[in-house]
Amino acid sequence: MITLVCGLGRCGTSMTMHMLKAGGHPVFADKPGSLEHSRMTTLPGEHVWMQSVDGAAIKINDPHVFTPPPGLEYAAVFLTRDHYQQAKSMQKLEAEAGHKPVRTARADLRHKMNWLRKSEIKCLNVLNKLTKYSMFIDTFEGVLRRPEDFALNLQDLTGKELDIASMVAVVRERGPETLPGFIETEIYL
Repeated sequence: MITLVCGLGRCGTSMTMHMLKAGGHPVFADKPGSLEHSRMTTLPGEHVWMQSVDGAAIKINDPHVFTPPPGLEYAAVFLTRDHYQQAKSMQKLEAEAGHKPVRTARADLRHKMNWLRKSEIKCLNVLNKLTKYSMFIDTFEGVLRRPEDFALNLQDLTGKELDIASMVAVVRERGPETLPGFIETEIYL
């Protein structure tokens, strides 16, 4: 079975992958900071490599765009976040990368929030079709508030005995707000 860690950008998928890795669950990744695999962006077209992921977790951002192939056994966690905070975090990440917004900051924020609302529905529809076994949905804010419950849910989802204390230790106490100068991925490196 493949564990899919899914969501739209800036929702806690990297944190979840780091939790799984810390807990002893194999992860399929070639990018150490975000624990993504570069082949994820080749989905759905090139997907034969997905068979080698069996038994591990893989991060799939935007599963409505980068859709895993049917016919494999999947379990999935789908993460969401307060859309305003998520959009603000996206803007901050883009600014840190030197990207200039096409729209005004306020219009860009509204555009991102609208895209998040629509895309979450599409993602959930894809995941509901793929996961015969199980899927659960949680929020970035919920993981920050109750990391032990989230870790236990991940353990149940994977069906493997995981080191819950090590998983919880990955989650740094903080609020879900997008703080000035703070990029969430910094805590995982």
